[in-house]
Order: sequence, then structure tokens, then C-alpha cells
Amino acid sequence: MMNHIARQLSTVVLFLVCHMMIHAERMERVFFSYDASHGLADNSAQTIKCTKTGRMVITTIGHVNFYDGAYFVHIDPKAENDFPLPMYSGHYHLYFDTHHHLWVKDKYKVTCVDLMKERFVINVDSVIKSMGMNQVVEDMFGDGENNMWFMSKGRLYCPKRKMDIPIAQKSELHDIDVYNNTLLQFFANGVVSVYDHLSGRHLYDASSVKVDGAQSHSKSSVTYRDGRFFYQIRNCEKDALLMRFDAGLREWKELMHTPYHLNNMVLFDGILFIASEYGYWEYNPVSGEKTHQEYLKLANGRKLLTDVNTIAFDRQGGMWIGTEKRGLLYAKTFTSPFYAYTC
Repeated sequence: MMNHIARQLSTVVLFLVCHMMIHAERMERVFFSYDASHGLADNSAQTIKCTKTGRMVITTIGHVNFYDGAYFVHIDPKAENDFPLPMYSGHYHLYFDTHHHLWVKDKYKVTCVDLMKERFVINVDSVIKSMGMNQVVEDMFGDGENNMWFMSKGRLYCPKRKMDIPIAQKSELHDIDVYNNTLLQFFANGVVSVYDHLSGRHLYDASSVKVDGAQSHSKSSVTYRDGRFFYQIRNCEKDALLMRFDAGLREWKELMHTPYHLNNMVLFDGILFIASEYGYWEYNPVSGEKTHQEYLKLANGRKLLTDVNTIAFDRQGGMWIGTEKRGLLYAKTFTSPFYAYTC
């Protein structure tokens, strides 16, 4: 009799635990809104990054904002802070280097922020030369290890690595990254060219044209590395593709196609979060499952349909969303529905 009751209790407890786990998985994020009235320079949040010290860095139009967990402060650039990049025609990119600098790249120019002083650098050219780059700089990139690469006259230079590598394609170079002693160059024509970054030897090219329709999706590109996988967003005038390049197998795969633009992405807790013109997507790399969060729930109970420029997570797991006109949205980290009692 007692064993029968124990089995029944075990079944009930298991049912409750499963119910609570399902409920936890379906929990809806609730977002708090921050805009210029809270100290942001303006309501257009372009990029968001979390620094090594835990501060959030947010770029608005022309400004850099810092959030220390309680307050927003911003610094404003002047014309003397701009350094020309004649070969870069894209949108905002943020890079951290290994010298406590933040680089903000946008249409034909770049600015540099001294993170120790939280001030724009006046003479950017002197910083670039101090890093060992003495050629004319036409564009610049940061890799996943925070090393800066400078484009000049058809070549890429990385002073810290003492590397000088040719640019493989005549197509526009959209992005670069490193993996397992190789340098990957991602081009507008859908080709990734891979070099041994120790010897500078060209290893292979891999084209996504069969699954990409490269010529029609070459307007802009964003890449994100997770191990040997490189996720890439490719936009054309109206629609977008999410691709994945497997550097181990040297293969491209199309993951998602949307009739509107995708803007940025970040991996958190094993899920790829993708910012889009209409809310954001969640993609599970293991199962391939995709979920579209088109409407965002605000703390006042309203449902918000908005574009999402970028997504980031802080050290506590809080989710930050940057929008074009509605400032920042923040959702606290999911909390566990369980409480552990100790004996």
C-alpha cells in the first residue's frame, strides 16, 4: 500500500516538474524601455556590446553611450575624431581591440574611443601608426580575437600578427575572421576565401552561390562565429538570407530566408538570436527549430511591433534590444521556477 502511494506521489511530482519546465520554456520576456529621457544621446540604438568590465556600450547616431548598471552617459564626436575609410560603404560595425580601444565604423569613416578615459581619440591616425600600420588605410576589420586588420592596396595587414595577406577576390570584402590558424575573407559575391594566416598561403575558396543567389544578396553582410561555424546574414534590397559556413567541412548551408531584412545576431545559451525588421528570430543550431518573436511585450502590458537593429546580453543574462526609433528595450534574465532547499 505504501509503495503504491509513493508511486502515485512520484507521478504527481514528475507531472508538476514537467509542467513547470514547460511553463519556464514558454515564459515571455517582458521589456522595459529606455530612451533619450533616460540619458541616451538619441532614440536610435544601432549597436550594443558588453565590455570585459561588464559595462554596456550602445552606439546611437554618431554617439557612443555607456551604461554602468544605473545610469547612461554619452560622449559626442567632433569632425576631428573622424578617420576616413574610402572603401567602406556599409553600416555600423563595432570592434574592440587589444589596446583598450573601441572602434566604431560607419559609411566611409571610423572613430576610435579610448575606453580607459571614455573619450574619442582626436588623432586616430597616430593610434593606427602606433599599432604598426604605416600603409594608407582604405578599410579595417576586427577578428574574433580582437586583432585589427587593415586593408591597403589589395592586401590585408595585421600588425600584431605580423601578417600581410592578399585579398583574394575582386568583389567587395564584407568581413573577415580567424579560425584554427586560418584567415577567412567573406566577399559580396558569396565566396569565402581561406588563407593560412601563419604562412599567408591560399588554402581554398568556397562559394555559396548555389544556395545563396549571391548577386542578389550582396547589399550588406554580417558574420558571427561559433566554433567552426560561421553564421552570415546576407541582405538584398528587400529580403535576406541566413547562411552557415562549416569551416571543417568547407560547406555552405542556407538556414532561413525572410522577405525583409535581417540586421544582426548573437548566440546566447545555445540559441542564435537574430535581429530583424520585425522583432527577432530564435534559431536552435542543434534542432534547426526557428521561432519568430514578432511582438515584444512591454512592462506596461502593451505589445510592441518594432524593428530590431541589434541584440546583446549582459553578464547577468539580461537581454538588450536596440531599435531604430524606440531607443533601448531591456528584459531581465529568466529566473528558475525552482527553489533549492538545503538539508
